[in-house]
Formats: sequence, C-alpha cells, structure tokens
Amino acid sequence: MKAPLMWLSDLVRIDIEPAELADKLTMAGLEVGKVETGEWGAVFDAEITSNRGDCLSMLGLAREISALLDTEIKQPLSEVTDGEDKGWARVEVRDYDLCPRYAARVVDGIKIASSPEWVQNRLIAAGMRPINNVVDATNYVMLELGQPLHAFDYTELNEGRIIVRRAEPGEVMISIDGMERELDPQMLVIADAEQPVAVAGVMGGAESEVSDKTETILLESAIFKPGSVRRTSKRLGLSTEASYRFERGVDPDGVRRALDRVTALILEMIPGAVVRDTADIYPQPVLPQRITLRGSKVNSLLGSDLSLPVMASLLRRLHFGVIENDDSLEVTVPTYRRDVSIEVDLVEEIARLYGYNNFEDTLPGGLCLPGGKNRKQLFEDLVRDVLTGCSLDEAVCFSLTDKSFPDRLLLPPGDDLRRTVEISNPLTEDLAVMRTTLADGLLSVVKRNLSVKENDVAVFELGRVFLAIEGKDLPEEKSMVGIAVRGNLWQNRWNVPSEVVTADFYQLKWMVEKLLAACGLEDVCFAAEATPWLHPGRSAVVTAGGRKLGYIGEVHPRAAAAYDISGPAYLAELDFDLLAEAGRLERFYCSVPRFPAVERDMALLVSEEVTSAEVDGIIREMAGELIERVVFFDLYRGSQLPEGMKSLAYSIYYRSPERTLTDEEVNAVQERITTALEERLSAQLRR
Repeated sequence: MKAPLMWLSDLVRIDIEPAELADKLTMAGLEVGKVETGEWGAVFDAEITSNRGDCLSMLGLAREISALLDTEIKQPLSEVTDGEDKGWARVEVRDYDLCPRYAARVVDGIKIASSPEWVQNRLIAAGMRPINNVVDATNYVMLELGQPLHAFDYTELNEGRIIVRRAEPGEVMISIDGMERELDPQMLVIADAEQPVAVAGVMGGAESEVSDKTETILLESAIFKPGSVRRTSKRLGLSTEASYRFERGVDPDGVRRALDRVTALILEMIPGAVVRDTADIYPQPVLPQRITLRGSKVNSLLGSDLSLPVMASLLRRLHFGVIENDDSLEVTVPTYRRDVSIEVDLVEEIARLYGYNNFEDTLPGGLCLPGGKNRKQLFEDLVRDVLTGCSLDEAVCFSLTDKSFPDRLLLPPGDDLRRTVEISNPLTEDLAVMRTTLADGLLSVVKRNLSVKENDVAVFELGRVFLAIEGKDLPEEKSMVGIAVRGNLWQNRWNVPSEVVTADFYQLKWMVEKLLAACGLEDVCFAAEATPWLHPGRSAVVTAGGRKLGYIGEVHPRAAAAYDISGPAYLAELDFDLLAEAGRLERFYCSVPRFPAVERDMALLVSEEVTSAEVDGIIREMAGELIERVVFFDLYRGSQLPEGMKSLAYSIYYRSPERTLTDEEVNAVQERITTALEERLSAQLRR
C-alpha cells in the first residue's frame, strides 16, 4: 500500500525524517519496503500483513504513527444531514450473515466533472487513477478511512431499490470493466428490483455506473463477510482495491463515518448537490471487546518487569480504552482492531510498541528437558540412513498430481488406487488430485532426469499417499517409502563388469532386503505377483510375517513409455506405517561362534513352476535350529534337462553353538530335507 507522507501529515504530526519513521513502522510490525521520493514528496510503500486490515488506510497508518511517536491524531470528521425526502433510499437486506450492515444515501443535483487538483494529486501519489469527482471522492475516502464505497447512478436502479441477496442460479452481470460475469448462489450481490447491479464487495455493474449524464447518485457504505468476498473474488478471478480490504475485515463502526465523509467531500466539490435520503440497516451492532489483562502474564511471557501504569500507557497510545485495577487492566478493544481478541494479543501489542530491542536478554526459567523422537520418527531416520547408505538420493515429490496418472500407471477400472481425492480449487490441472501411490512421482523424477541427459537415477522418497473414503470428508492417509533406480548405480571402472554396477531387479531387491533387515523385520518373503505398472514376469510382492509390505519389480514397458522413460527402470514401494509397526529398533548381538560350520551343497531338478522361495522355506523348516544360512547360487536351464524343468543349486550351512557337528548329524538333516522336497515339490536330487 502506498501512503504519501503529505497525506499522513494532515492526520498526525510527524517531526522525524521519513527514513527514521519507516524504520519505526517496520520494527513495530508494519514493514515499509521502500520510501519513494518524487513530485509528491516521500511516499511509503508499506507491506500490510493480512491480520492488519485496519492499516489499509491513511487513518490506520496515522494511528500507528501517533502511537509510536506518542502524539495526538486528527480524526477526519464530517457532519452531514440525512435528508428529509423519505422513500428515496429503499434498501432491503435478505442475508444478514453475509452483510451485517448496509448504509445508503441518495444525493441529487450531481454534476459530473473533474475533481479538484489536490484530490487528484493525492490519488495519483497513492497509486490510483483519477476518473471524475464522484468516483474520485469514493476512492479518496476509501484510501483515507479504509472503508470501500460505491456510487450508483440512481436513475438506472429499477424502482430506485437496493436488494442485498445471494445471486440466483444462472444470473450474469456485466461489470464496470466490461466483462460478463457468471454468478452463482454462493455469491452475494447488490441488486435492484430486477437484476444484479454489483458483486458485493468486489465490483459494480456497468449498467448502473456513474457517467457524464448522472444527476442523482446512491452512495453505498457497507460491511460484507470477509470469507464470502474472498471466495467470490477468487471464483471470478477478480481482485480489486475494495475486495482487498473487505477480505481482511473492515470496521463496522466506520460505515456511517465513511458515508458522511464522502458525502461532505462531494458536497464540497459540487455546491449545488443536495442530500435527499439516508438508510442505515444495522440490526445487530458489533460491540467493542473487553479483555482482562494480567500484569503478571505480560511480564511472564515477555521476560520483562513492566509496571501496570506503563502497560496502560502503551495501550492508551494505541487508542484502547483502559481501566486500571490492582493487578490487572480492563481493556476495551476498538472495533477496527479485529486482530485483538484474547489476552496474549494485548501482550503482543505492548511488546511491539515498547520495542523488542528494549527488552533485556533473559534465559527461560524452569526445568528444560530435552525432547525426544517418537518411534515413527526413529524409523524415518533409520530408513533415510540405510537408503542413503545404498547410494540413493532422497526426493521430495508433490502430494498433488493430475487426474490422468492412474491411466499412465495402467490401473484397471475399479482399482483401489483410483480412489483419488479431488482438489476443489486446484492451482493448475497438473495438481488437481492427491496421489494414491508414490510411483507416479518417482517415475516423474526419472523422466525429468532423462530429459536433461542424466541417465543414471537412484532415488527414494518417504512420503504420504491419500485414499478417498466413500461417505467421509477426510481421506485415509498412509506413509510409504518408495525407491526408483535406472542406469548405473555406481561409477563404473575398467576392471568392474558393467552388470555389477547396472541397476536390475536383484540390485533393487538387495536394497529392499538391506532396509528390511535394518528395521528388524523377520520372515521376509518375495513372491511373484503382478502389479499393474510392473512387468508381469519381473515383479514380486514383499511380505513379512504373512503381511503384505509392498511390491518390487521392473516398470512395465507401456507404463515406462507413458513417462517417456527409455530402457529398463525399477520400482519398489513399501508400507512405511506397517514397517514401523512390525519392525524392531532394538539390536541383539551374539558371541563369535566357537565351533565350525558344516557346509553342504544341494542341486535339485524341479518344475518351472516351483520358486526358489518355496525350496528355501522347506530347507529351513526341516533343518530346524541347526541351520545358519541358505545360499541360492545357481539356476540352470538347458537341453540336458527334461522339458519344463530347471535346476536350482544351494549351499546350506549348519552350525551348533554348543558343539562341533558330526557328519552323521548333518547327513540325517540332509536326508530329511531331501525327503520333504521330493514329497512336497516332486524335486529330484541331482548327483
């Protein structure tokens, strides 16, 4: 907001340099971005925060300056009669929730001309364009008092009536800027007896705007609900000086003062003008809030030792009403200070006016205990440590994506992951729904890297997904951990085979196994199972203790093509919530084995349908406590084997913590394993 110093000086005495005043305002919470100097003298460019709508005016800034400099303020007051021709101002308010107060005044004998030079100069200095005497008067008072105003051509209002109501379905209105605006029942409009003539709090209509032929005007000064104006302004894509102020809240007690002020200004500029009638509909007046402020509370929060009289003096400088008691203050908050509603708000007002730099440095009292991380946060740290240790970089993707991502991921109709949560007011179409899987974001990361010739990608993400629940407003939220790899995982060397560093299914499986082991998960199993966006023959589901954790595999060629990914890429996604619930943070250690291990190799001829996981499970089950580890080291398919058969080879390690195992003990276990494999899987031992 631009505030000319020459205008402010009419309202409050300023006897310091502009730069010093700008610094004081900034330190008090009203940042002055820069001070411009030119034809109109010094002009402050103030950044007003959204909670200080009272400062979007010359009077509001003058109040702050008077408090900072401890000087008196001059209120721009005007006395105007209400007029005696009753029945000219016919106003009906149908929705008091959205319009708690509406005042109107009919002024006759208007002659449209240019406004005086001093008015034009101030408007230009404040960044507004002069138009004519009536419109300039409404803009001038809006900038001066912070109350938006509007002038209608009275003769263009059907039956001379004003009706404040919600728009009817399908209603349209041509606004002053010449654009046709489609209205809906959520919007509040100002209408005459037949049609809308203004969008409440935003912009007037073209048919009733003041023109060179206007002789009678109806002046509007009203209060509109901030949330309603904000929604309407956003839906219409229309932001104005009026909506900017209404969205932040306008003083309900300033409505009549602004109406009197603009009327007096118009009568001054047009001596022949006459006030005909005035209406002021205000069924439930807003009363100033009364707050009890404890002196002990102020000093406790600020670490200060201020006396009650000092606190009272500071609040009075801010134009608050104050009654002093023995140990507290009864404070009456002006209606224009909508940001002050509870005791700590008053504490903040005292602190900023006293000056934050004037408080002495003190250490907090009481016992300070160091905080700790909860179980989930500890698992988050563990996941990040493990995956960064696997040479992965962490990615942070948007939780929002476009509506077509289920099609890119080849999700079939009715799939649970199509239960997306739609955003009612998306910034762009690419951010229209909330993600239901991390796969879309991770594949987009791979795509972006490939587009800039970064062919080697190894990333992970720890984030949330959102699944819509029918009949409920809030979605189901789940934390997931995802991994995406493509190209070389590590730097290649001349003496290292390329297949060692190139990402594949088993490199990704190793990372997942390492992560699950670090989280203390046992009975982890990888079983072949299709996932829509993964290659059907190169993917698996990951389970632990019989509970599904997620999936792992190579991206389906059609899904890869949808993301413009060339060459194989690999994805894994695990349920982090389940991982943290079933995992174990404690670490258990055992002593170095005292007795040697016994190794046995076993090669089996099995059907193609038999998986290595099935064989591994039977070996461990039959070996019992003597088993130390099972290593699958060879897979063979060839013409020497019967059709539909394959050969799987394992190294089995046995060890006892109490003694050295004998060949007889190990051979007996081997025999049990062989028998079980033959009976359950029809496996044949190759000799």
